Amino acid sequence: MHAIEFETEIKNGQLTIPAHLLPELSSYQYGKVVLLLNEKPKPKKLFAHKVKIDNFIMPKREELYES
Repeated sequence: MHAIEFETEIKNGQLTIPAHLLPELSSYQYGKVVLLLNEKPKPKKLFAHKVKIDNFIMPKREELYES
């Protein structure tokens, strides 16, 4: 069994196979397709809601890297 991996967009339910893979695929008659789907990442708003922590003291760099 031979495996080919590539990433592509799904548009209107259709996948596009990259053109550089088509010659290799033409020599096969059967294949099995497994889709690993990722949702489109949503932009994160890191500083949308600031939180104030009473009595917080930012550690010094040296303190962060002490072992």
